[in-house]
Amino acid sequence: MSIIAEWLPLLACPLDHSELKLHKDILICGRGCRYPVIDGIPVMLVEDVEPTHHYCCETLRQIKGKEKMSSPIGFNPTDGSEIDPFVQKEIVGTCGHMYRSARLTRYPIPGDLPLEEGNGKIFLDIGSNWGRWAIAAARKGYRSAGLDPSLEAVMALRRVSRQLGVSVFPLVGDARFLPFRDEAVDVAFSYSVFQHFDKQVAKRAIMEAGRVCKTEGLVLCADA
Repeated sequence: MSIIAEWLPLLACPLDHSELKLHKDILICGRGCRYPVIDGIPVMLVEDVEPTHHYCCETLRQIKGKEKMSSPIGFNPTDGSEIDPFVQKEIVGTCGHMYRSARLTRYPIPGDLPLEEGNGKIFLDIGSNWGRWAIAAARKGYRSAGLDPSLEAVMALRRVSRQLGVSVFPLVGDARFLPFRDEAVDVAFSYSVFQHFDKQVAKRAIMEAGRVCKTEGLVLCADA
């Protein structure tokens, strides 16, 4: 079973939250909304809305063939000793200014995820970039998904998770329009993302996190 087929029962149209069908390399909802699957990664951005980040615009241009990706798609090391160039490039933005002059020798994956053991529960990392928190959750026993508006970042997430031998579902999406059904996840998590939104966008994103989280689940948002 492909990872998309495994996660498809939890996914939904980001606009009306309706069921999705996978037809070849396109996810289609009952209203006819179509979302491409690029190299196995669902791209579920909503067009014609004000972007929250320039990554949204970059991804839409890339999937329409109007802009080339700089991400090293062919990067495929056999172990964790070689650092993905995308991670090295993004490390200050994802982990802070103390990394400004650092040349990584290992991935800074958090070992202190403040959650109980996953035991197969669903973890959604909103604004995952290259996936450090999504990978940490997978290592703690969660079925983990990493969502980000950047296709290049999500491709890096997939490369790094494979490199480290963990399973993470990569998908492209917008925090305001999460492509998941109501009460689909046990933990909706976001680190150092919502602080960059204006108040109305942050409120919308938090409400979406609450919508996709189970009643007995947890919405956990942290700012750096």
